[in-house]
Amino acid sequence: MKVIIPLLMLLLLSAIASPLQAAPLPGDKVFAPPFMSGPQFSPNGQFILTQIIHQKTLYLSLIDTQSMNFTHVVKIAPEQSLRSYQWLDNDNFFVEYRETGDLIQGIATLVKDQSGITAQLRRLWLGGDLVASMPQRQFNLLYATEQRSNKQFKQLHQISVDRFKNSDLPRSTMIATELQRVLSYFYDEQSDSLFAMQLASDNLTLRFSFKKMQDTNWTLLFTTQDEELAFIPVGFLSATELAVLSNQGTNTLALQAFDITSGQLGNILYQHPRYDLVSATITMDGQVESVEYYEDGQHRTHYLQEDANNLAIRLGEAFAGKQIYQVADNKTLQSSILFVYAADDPGTYYLYNHRQRQAIKLTEAYPDLQAFQFATNRSFNLESEPGVTIEAYLTLPQSELDHKVLLVMPHGGPVGVRDYDYFNSQLQYLVSRGFSVLRVNFRGSAGFGKQFLESGTGQFGKAIEQDITAAVERVKQQFQFQKMCAVGSSYGGYSALMLAIKHPEDYQCVVAAYGIYDLPLLFNASNIKTTDEYQRRTSRVVGANTPQLKQYSPFYLADHIKVPLLLIAGEEDNIADFEHSQRLHYLLNRLKRPVETLFYKRTGHGHSNPYWQWHENAYLTDFIYRSLEIDMENHAVVPQHTAYLAEDYLLLAKSFYGNARLTEDMARSMRFHQQASQLGNAEAAYHMGLIYADENGIFYDVNQARLSLQLAAERDQAEAYVALGRLYSTEQPLDFALAINAYQQAIEKGASLAARAGLAQLHCLGQGVTRDVANCASQLSLSTQAKSRTLTQAERGALRLTLANVFMQGQYDALELNLLQQVLSSEYGIGTATSSIKVQQVGLMDDNNKVLQSTNRVQAQPKQRLGMRFDNNFRRQGQQHVAVFARWLLIDSNGQQRNVQNNLLWGSDSKDWNVSYKLTPQDLSAKQLRLELADIDGKLLLSQDFTLLQPSI
Repeated sequence: MKVIIPLLMLLLLSAIASPLQAAPLPGDKVFAPPFMSGPQFSPNGQFILTQIIHQKTLYLSLIDTQSMNFTHVVKIAPEQSLRSYQWLDNDNFFVEYRETGDLIQGIATLVKDQSGITAQLRRLWLGGDLVASMPQRQFNLLYATEQRSNKQFKQLHQISVDRFKNSDLPRSTMIATELQRVLSYFYDEQSDSLFAMQLASDNLTLRFSFKKMQDTNWTLLFTTQDEELAFIPVGFLSATELAVLSNQGTNTLALQAFDITSGQLGNILYQHPRYDLVSATITMDGQVESVEYYEDGQHRTHYLQEDANNLAIRLGEAFAGKQIYQVADNKTLQSSILFVYAADDPGTYYLYNHRQRQAIKLTEAYPDLQAFQFATNRSFNLESEPGVTIEAYLTLPQSELDHKVLLVMPHGGPVGVRDYDYFNSQLQYLVSRGFSVLRVNFRGSAGFGKQFLESGTGQFGKAIEQDITAAVERVKQQFQFQKMCAVGSSYGGYSALMLAIKHPEDYQCVVAAYGIYDLPLLFNASNIKTTDEYQRRTSRVVGANTPQLKQYSPFYLADHIKVPLLLIAGEEDNIADFEHSQRLHYLLNRLKRPVETLFYKRTGHGHSNPYWQWHENAYLTDFIYRSLEIDMENHAVVPQHTAYLAEDYLLLAKSFYGNARLTEDMARSMRFHQQASQLGNAEAAYHMGLIYADENGIFYDVNQARLSLQLAAERDQAEAYVALGRLYSTEQPLDFALAINAYQQAIEKGASLAARAGLAQLHCLGQGVTRDVANCASQLSLSTQAKSRTLTQAERGALRLTLANVFMQGQYDALELNLLQQVLSSEYGIGTATSSIKVQQVGLMDDNNKVLQSTNRVQAQPKQRLGMRFDNNFRRQGQQHVAVFARWLLIDSNGQQRNVQNNLLWGSDSKDWNVSYKLTPQDLSAKQLRLELADIDGKLLLSQDFTLLQPSI
């Protein structure tokens, strides 16, 4: 729907907003990616190309700037990671993404017809980089490829879109061939100029050159060996003068005039006395229009031209208290895309028409967060020592949920990184759970000038932590906190530990994530880290590699770590090597210090996936609760808020079993399940019941399983009724009446198909009801009952288990058997066949049913998997699948048999069938395990015994 909002009306609309919900925030929503991001105008302004996430799927979508209708045109698959996209002309755009490690590029061509608009994506096979598109030209693309002789350097091509689509880059499309050893190219649309950065033959000197696109010759701008020098062209002031952002001769990054003829910097056009400029704009006639910087952590745009300044004033009045960022503009449409946001506002996109002075709301960046209230930041400045002013932000809880706990959160880096005063998902998540958070832009942080940046080098554990401590003391004078914890990631993880080591009386816990804890190890952890260049760069940040580094390394100060510590790390981290966390963990365990780990597999220097970001923050929050003995059950008074906390615990509970990123830990999983269940979560109670019912699990307890499943059922968890039905009908003491009642309740609650499978088994076997095979067969026709929808995996599993039990536990006449065989045919396409089993291997198996040891005599142990691999040489009619049923029997010393498992095996290939059974602790008293295979007519095909040897005492 098109929503046009005159700017002055925005002031009135803010007064009628609906009431907002207070803390805590739902983790799945606050860590979710934005609904919309990265909008770009097409050259003619007809469309906006943007990323849209719809029903958990990422699309590249078009917004029609007249109708405001959204159309998804390219779907990004879950295994693909979108890197970039860019319009090439009005009908084509470039797409780049990663898939299974490969970088893939393509061109999407718009196809318009009466039904709407779609896009056809064609893959490119070029392996280069798109430098720029120039829609106004015939040969409108600049594309850089690697030189064959040295892949470090680039060769530039100027081609048409049509040739680009065909991945056709002949030598005739090369331009700028006179330049050698080019590292990168940059095109400036406003001046129609091309810039190049070259590496001289000494491998030290950088050369910066430019030329107008219509010119033949290149002009050398300047050369430098100073890697710290900033030189960023912004635009042309005249034919012989550039405006550049540079810090040569200045402390802060300033806008300066650069004389092309002399190669010298001239007048300073604009310089902020404290902050680095981050951007600037130059008008077509060479006037400075605006400069941008961050002040008190907020994005500021200072306009130097009257018209632009008047617009800024109008926008500022309309969006009072918000930061306004111009994402894109289009001269043809005379419109801009604005992103309006704040620390307590995730942001909204608007299409602003300059001529009409109207803002059309496109969408909120996070529509699912509109009902929630967020915390604001309090920025302040202080002197940490004479002459050193630092900037910091304090965020306090916005609701009654306040634990009076201050989390001190140093940022990463430490040099060249900073914190900001804008919406931060992690910050809002933690504050909504009752914590206050302090962040400090200490010495070395970016944006405060060259001297401030360089003053942080070599200050690990020294001036940086001094700055943080000064900010801590300031806020402690103004607010009463009962406890404090230090929490940080990357350098922040190191700093968090050093703060607790240096000030043990102040901190009651530490969370250190992806950190470095042994500074000398930085210089010799691998061969590459012993090279001169690496050592030089590392020394510049950390300090010289001298024995004194140990004085500032948590590993060598481990005896001073007294408080509970959570170490978080990625096992594939190539920035902060995993060895740092491993070594510290090992040493602290030897010292018997309270240390806990959260080590992620297949993870590097943090998470990019929102699910795992939520997971990490949920875990560290729980760690802080436990370390400080905070009882959340007594704080979350609103039922919906309790539900959000329970979702955190359920997330953690499910992650510690059957997950590739974490080592299985059923004790932790059960603890989190219990916490989620105590907070009223039905799914947690259901999973607890399944864990208690697992005969191979460390928590196996049928009574507790029934209690947990009953609790989940009382909370309207339909699947819990199904699980209860199975327990009542299979585990002692058997109670078929209760089983029938549970299945009937499940049907009423919506789990009808899985419950009908359970009821069918009771009717086939005559357990608790009159034996009725016709009714049983009817109930087992789940696909017919499901009608048009596909059966879920759980429903398929219930059907397969039931069919195995029905065939292997019951006795049927020919008519009854035919009814059941019809179910096999309709559900699985299984027909009658004559089978002959040829055994290939029997013995101990792994969980993938690969035989580890061929034997039929084993020392019985829990979780041992015994099984068989065999060929099924069958003769069948038609192309239907063939089935074999397996029955597993335990035989005790008295010859008594107990049926412990049945399987339905089916397929169409005669080779490599397999079946297995995992021993439970309850099985170890048996003398034998027997496997029987039968066909669908009930004919016994094979019997194989395994001797279970009792362990000697």
